[in-house]
Amino acid sequence: MADKKQKRPVHKVRGIAGFPWLNRPDTKFKAEGIYKTNLTVPGDDAQATIEVIEAAMKEAEAEAKEKAKAKRKTAKPADMPFDPEVDDEGNETGAVVFKFKSTASGVSKKTGKPWTRTIPIFDAKGKPSKANIYGGSELVIAFTAEPWVNAKLEYGVKLQLEAVQIINLVTGGGSRSASAYGFGEEDGYSADDEEELGQADDGDEDETSEAEDGDDDF
Repeated sequence: MADKKQKRPVHKVRGIAGFPWLNRPDTKFKAEGIYKTNLTVPGDDAQATIEVIEAAMKEAEAEAKEKAKAKRKTAKPADMPFDPEVDDEGNETGAVVFKFKSTASGVSKKTGKPWTRTIPIFDAKGKPSKANIYGGSELVIAFTAEPWVNAKLEYGVKLQLEAVQIINLVTGGGSRSASAYGFGEEDGYSADDEEELGQADDGDEDETSEAEDGDDDF
């Protein structure tokens, strides 16, 4: 595109992750690997991101139509990188599902050298994190909206995944953080107490076992 070298502004949006491949790329269909995730965002919160996409789509359309005119062909729009969320019965919920992706590796057209990338991941305090992110995690996605036109004069917008911040993490076991359920810190029972109690119990069991073993020897 005419402005392909132009650095696009970075935007942010917060929502719930679906089918995330953020810690490592998905290589099932593309050998170079794709980092990707869906992000479900409430309707009101999604509007700003939709406007960013629509503006980028207009840029892609303008270039595609210009190229199509020169070739006496017709430009064709691709699907937008978002869909309305639907429930199990096929009814729209009012939320919007955005689709983010980023290529994990390739070869530089300028230098001919291979390159790879990872997705920067941060915790809620802004510190780098190596946590494994599963579906259901609440994330903030940093992205750019990249207009594109291909040789077939198809045009669209790619939501380029730049970085991720974890607000509430869902792990491989499906567990969620206390704050995800609305729990805060209170005075009372601590998991540390359970650990200390377990250590004390283990000590008693060891002594009993040793005594029993001693009886067996007689």
